[in-house]
Amino acid sequence: VVPYRLGSDMFVARGNRTGTKLLSSTLLGGIANDGMNPFQGDLEKNYGDQLRGDVITDNEDNVYISTMTSSSDFPATGGLDNTYNGGPTDAVIAKLNLDLSQLIWSTFLGGQGEDASLTIKFDKTDRILVAGGTTSTNFPMTAGSYQPTIGGDADGWIAKISHNGDALFEATFTGTSSFDQVYFLDLNENDEVYVYGQTSGSFP
Repeated sequence: VVPYRLGSDMFVARGNRTGTKLLSSTLLGGIANDGMNPFQGDLEKNYGDQLRGDVITDNEDNVYISTMTSSSDFPATGGLDNTYNGGPTDAVIAKLNLDLSQLIWSTFLGGQGEDASLTIKFDKTDRILVAGGTTSTNFPMTAGSYQPTIGGDADGWIAKISHNGDALFEATFTGTSSFDQVYFLDLNENDEVYVYGQTSGSFP
């Protein structure tokens, strides 16, 4: 595990099919660590937790990123939340164009604790499903969700946002009074949501 005390940026790169040519690449970040859970933080429990995240593309080959940032000046623009929420990290979801020359939109998602978005998928209507871990009691939830309040310690969370990143449709915690976190999310043919993660509590 590396602390990166001088800061880090994410990079996104696109190569050709054979891996012999770099087609485009860009840095993405702010003044603090980006794309990383904090060194020895509350969401870092396993090997590799520090650097978890996800990248997918849509039918037009735009690039979508699910990750986290400690940078209050991360370039959040055009999304549902353009203001860093405090705490060690906020989750971040971002969209770049095909050749990585434009940040189309990006948004913070989090509360006053430590937040990370670790996985991302599209449903049939191109809405975006993201999930991860949080210690924020004020992580944005929606009315009528499965678990509207945090269980304690760290909880997993699942959220559905609009394709253009400017609306939160549904969000729920999923966890116990002990440590919980969601690492992967997928959908079946009916857009039912499946998540994979871990718990150290008495998970229902």
